[in-house]
Amino acid sequence: MSRLFVGSAICAIGSGGIVKLPEPFLGTVTARGTRDEVHVGLHDQLNCLVVFDSVVLNERLERFACDTVIGSLTDATDPLDRLRRHFGFAASARLDGEGRLQIPGWLDEQRGAARHILLIGMGHCFEVWDLDYVLNHGARDLQQLANLHLDLLNTQNQQGASHEVSLQYVGSRRGACVGDQPGLPVQPLRALQPRHDPIDGVGRR
Repeated sequence: MSRLFVGSAICAIGSGGIVKLPEPFLGTVTARGTRDEVHVGLHDQLNCLVVFDSVVLNERLERFACDTVIGSLTDATDPLDRLRRHFGFAASARLDGEGRLQIPGWLDEQRGAARHILLIGMGHCFEVWDLDYVLNHGARDLQQLANLHLDLLNTQNQQGASHEVSLQYVGSRRGACVGDQPGLPVQPLRALQPRHDPIDGVGRR
């Protein structure tokens, strides 16, 4: 089985859409044997980008062939739509010798003017999220994940650990969601007043 993309990280993104991948993601790209060639595409449903390799493309092509056989019996056109999305809404990219990946120009426009991104491993691929979008508009679990990373980065900065210079300016908990706050509404409790009545006969005359 091919090595999978696992974990998450916050990265800086420079001018021209240059991203230096963290070691776990970079190691997975190398271990999958794709010779540092990957593909960057638009997610099918979510407001993020997806990075995958040729192994995933081959699997999608095989799945399309199987779906086409089934679709010929049901007159379904969905497999063709998915194939167009997987291959047409993507662009090839290559990692340089320092583990840097350049997001293609037209996809960089879709990503927006983000200075920091959140990478999330998804097994055979990983997602690229605009960090500001996640903190302000993302789902609760994405906000919690981003806030956990921000808290860790700020703690390490306070302890003098070395980081990318650009990450020193990432603020903590810019989103509305608190990382350890449960999803259920919490009602405040009024303060309890001390009791003046006798308990179990204590104080009775």
